[in-house]
This record gives sequence, structure tokens and C-alpha cells, in this order.
Amino acid sequence: IAQAASGIYQNVDLVNVMHHFFGLDLKTFNYDSAELCLRGFEDFLRGPDHLAHIKTDENNRALFKKNETLVPFDEIDDPCMQDVNFVPNAFRHLALLDMAYLAEQTGNAADATAYRAEAEVLNDKLHEVMFDGSLFVDSPGSKHHSVHSQMAAVCTGVIREKEKAAV
Repeated sequence: IAQAASGIYQNVDLVNVMHHFFGLDLKTFNYDSAELCLRGFEDFLRGPDHLAHIKTDENNRALFKKNETLVPFDEIDDPCMQDVNFVPNAFRHLALLDMAYLAEQTGNAADATAYRAEAEVLNDKLHEVMFDGSLFVDSPGSKHHSVHSQMAAVCTGVIREKEKAAV
């Protein structure tokens, strides 16, 4: 929409990029995200008159809430939480470590300690619920070990030294 309205990113085929991510969402069974992608594209196709009447903040809040998959770490072992996915929780772990670093850099030692402690608890819970002894599974109860989950474990610091060789 921004590209069509303002001319930015003219060298990027955003429709092709959208098509790629839509396909990726379908392949990874992320149907809510695929639906969001389609809704945005449909809004774009309806044109500028339609877009001018969308209440953007309300619309985005409602759509993002529908697609939200992060779960507090104290609920991750709930057997009813079958749609919990390893990857966003691994990135939550990284975000907590980043927040600890920022807190430390700004002189907030107590906040830094709290963020690191929360990251450690989340990491322990991810290992308890989603590590099968050799690799990370995509969700609780799953036997599927996607490349995404293994790479997320490496990139976000969830993986422990003794697990690196297997992953």
C-alpha cells in the first residue's frame, strides 16, 4: 500500500514478496497469519477510497490480537496449549535478553536482572516442553523437528552448548 501510494521501494516486487510469505505461512500451517496477509492484500485491491475509511489502529489491534501466538512462560506447559509454537517463544527469549542488555546499559541493574531471570525461566520451560532430548519440536506433543525451530534455537540463544552438535 505504501509503495503504491508514495512510490517508495520501487525496485522491490512487494506482491511477489507477499506471495512468498503467504506461501510460507501456508506451508508452516500458520493459517491465521496467511489470513492476515490476504486481508491486507484485499484491502489494497479495493483501492485508496476503501483504505481512507479503514480505522487503522482499531483494525490492526483486532487483527494482531487474532494472530497473537506468544504465551506467558508460566502457561506454556498447559496441555490445552497445543497451538504454542517454539519459534515465537524463542524470539521472546531473545527479546528478554535484549531488554536485559538495554536495562544494563541505561543503569537499571534491577530490571536487567529481572529480564535475565525471566529469560532463564522461559529457556528452562522451552527445554522442558519442547526439547525431546536431541532436537526442538515445533509445538508441545509434536514429533516434528522443523529447520525453523532448530535455527531459532541457535539464533536466539535458547540452545545450550551441549545441544549444539545435534542441532
